[in-house]
Amino acid sequence: MSVHTQELIESQHVHRLKHYLEEISWSELRSHRTIASTPDFRNLVRIVSQCTVDHSKVDALASTLEAHFAEKPVDRVLVFANIRATAEVLVDRLRDRGYRAALFIGRAEGKHGPRMSQNEQMRTLKAFREGVYNVLVATSVGEEGLDIPECGLVVFYEPAVSGIRYIQRRGRTGRKLPGKAVILVTDKTVDEYYFREGYRRARRMDKILKQASQKTVKIERKTPRPSPGTLWPWTKTVEEPELVIEVEAKSKQVSEPGVVAIEKPSGRDLYYCRKNIYDMLLKAGDRGITVQEIMENISYSSEAVRKSLIRLERDGLIKKVGERYVTTAIIRSKPITVKPQGRIHTIAVEKIYPGFAVVMVDDSFRARLEPSAYNGPRDLIKKGRRFKARATVTKVEGATTVLIHDVVEA
Repeated sequence: MSVHTQELIESQHVHRLKHYLEEISWSELRSHRTIASTPDFRNLVRIVSQCTVDHSKVDALASTLEAHFAEKPVDRVLVFANIRATAEVLVDRLRDRGYRAALFIGRAEGKHGPRMSQNEQMRTLKAFREGVYNVLVATSVGEEGLDIPECGLVVFYEPAVSGIRYIQRRGRTGRKLPGKAVILVTDKTVDEYYFREGYRRARRMDKILKQASQKTVKIERKTPRPSPGTLWPWTKTVEEPELVIEVEAKSKQVSEPGVVAIEKPSGRDLYYCRKNIYDMLLKAGDRGITVQEIMENISYSSEAVRKSLIRLERDGLIKKVGERYVTTAIIRSKPITVKPQGRIHTIAVEKIYPGFAVVMVDDSFRARLEPSAYNGPRDLIKKGRRFKARATVTKVEGATTVLIHDVVEA
């Protein structure tokens, strides 16, 4: 109970914690009655009942919506919350701030609280599509299976630890026009773990799907064509991709006089060195870390650090921008703010695709521009538009990508 209570306090809202304590108080389970009879539980109920402060993520959500609607007043926003009680509070708070917010939940009969019939769901989606509501707060029912209109902004009230949920929620924006996904994470709480784990699982799933798409299936007929009404005899052969096993070569012993053999770091040392470096980069955020700063704060050899950085960059987990290393997650989540801030480039928008745009940089080469890497007016991202911007050109997962920090001339 204590772990779940702490998670509700850190990641959700005190309103959801009140519901949870009420469920335990009125439960018929012997274990719940035992907990409810303790002085600590009664003291916790008293403290929670007197708490009227909103979670800090409520203000963060309001600030995100304010910035988005200031740029795109007629746009739609989809907010995801894992728990119904939290979604109800968010709708009330957003309505108090003047937003036309609506609740969108499932039809589960076994859960406490309100539920929506299929007709109510359809009416809510129709009103959202027609602009009656400009903010839709949904639980997991909004992730798949329903015709939810495309939104210019998707907000995760809490990180999605499931890779499938991460991809499905993010896919509600950026289909026809550039969109944006924002994940609210409370500092130094369980949210940080869920954010890293969800991103890792989504990236692993994407890698598996790419490997599976490389397989070819060949249909080959072994017998003559059958007559109508009989079964179709066919066989399927799958061409498996060639298995490549990476073997870490061990250094040979040097027996020549006058030659000093340098001991290579073990696989265990490299693993923990990579782990420590990645943790340091996550804590550094968009400021990044130089190699010198890594060496000053780590106890591994320079060779281990060098190999670890190469491996992390090869796996697509980190990227070198200028003299500093940052995580790829930072590059994808928001425009890089590490120094230097790039150079002035001429950007020409050539094509708009779902989730990204193809631009011509300085009339010399093409690059990929994602919504999360663009900091400027959205109306400039139209086919045929040209503008000058302070930007950084880099490679993200093998693709030439431009990170636009600021538009200087439109």
